[in-house]
Amino acid sequence: MPTSGGNPYHDRNGRFATGSSAATVAAQPGTGARPTPPTTPPVFTSADGGTTIHVREGAEPTHEVWKNGELIDSGRATRAWRTERAALIAKHGGEPPPAAATPARAPAGVPGRVEGQREELHRLLHEESVFADPTGDTAAQHAHAGRMAQTWADYGDEYGADVFSGELNRARRAAGSRERAKAVKPTVRQELELTNLIAENKLAENPALNRDKLYAQTRADVSKVSAQGLGKHNALLASERARWYQREQEQYGNDIERTTQYHAFDDGGNP
Repeated sequence: MPTSGGNPYHDRNGRFATGSSAATVAAQPGTGARPTPPTTPPVFTSADGGTTIHVREGAEPTHEVWKNGELIDSGRATRAWRTERAALIAKHGGEPPPAAATPARAPAGVPGRVEGQREELHRLLHEESVFADPTGDTAAQHAHAGRMAQTWADYGDEYGADVFSGELNRARRAAGSRERAKAVKPTVRQELELTNLIAENKLAENPALNRDKLYAQTRADVSKVSAQGLGKHNALLASERARWYQREQEQYGNDIERTTQYHAFDDGGNP
């Protein structure tokens, strides 16, 4: 097939040929340049060094078999490239690479190499859970963190300690971020404002609630949230304000004569 302008890597229509197509076009008589192996290192070399297998990259990656400087075989590299490569190696007199062995799992009850760090990961994962949901069930959060830490420890024993170490390092970085977030705490007035707002929203939904018990429980929950820093406090405050504003809109609609603005410590007496 003649090429455009004598370029061995273009067909007669001037299109660029990649992968094995480039080598095929270049190998045709009368086209000028001879094919050359890819510049990438070979993925296989025979015992005598005369036969090599390369992967030519491009739009369609291709396995190419070269022997003493001549292209003798090629094949497209698909998702099953391991099987295809092994078949080419076996076809041209080589020993196919052995299949990767699955690491043996540690016997049940035998501490793995990461056992000493499992408790640290358990603690960090529990702190993450509490930070995400300060008012959640602490016992359930602690149990869940323990199960997650044990799962990562099992992964470390089965697939290598670096798998466990990666999760532990991530948890350590997250702990540093949490400490910086918790460094700034809301004021007492801000905590009381949030407490009153939450209590007001709950009483609006269920007026039969006991006010004293509701306020005490709400004050305890707000203290837990505030312990996680001003950011968590403000996020909950914004959520409760949105609930309050939505209720006001449902009750009064778009009455322009009424200003729907929440007043901290408002007992409902404002017009």
